[in-house]
Amino acid sequence: MLTRELIARLPKAELHVHLDGSLRPETLIELSRAAKAPLPSSDPGDIRRFMRVDHAHNLEEFLKKFDTTIAVLQTPEAIERVAYAITSATSRCATVLTSARRAASPSTRPSRPSCAGSGVVSRTSA
Repeated sequence: MLTRELIARLPKAELHVHLDGSLRPETLIELSRAAKAPLPSSDPGDIRRFMRVDHAHNLEEFLKKFDTTIAVLQTPEAIERVAYAITSATSRCATVLTSARRAASPSTRPSRPSCAGSGVVSRTSA
């Protein structure tokens, strides 16, 4: 019988996860302080609501929210922190493979050439 408990134990693969779309509000707040990137609030609940896209009329409106996360993912340390958080979270759900990616062009600024790259694949243990 297929139960929630069985599903929780089965190994899983998480494919095509976007780093710039997977930041927890608390992480976004901390990284924005370090990057000196402005946010409308320092309250995680406010940030969660701010980042939510419920009624985008087009792709540009939807993608506009990524300006906020991309602004804080401008250093190798910030990218590594978010990648680690994603693989840590998915491994708690019996995920054995996580394919996380980020958009290389928006995350590469002229002042930060060391941030270039197109993605990361990480094997996690269940």
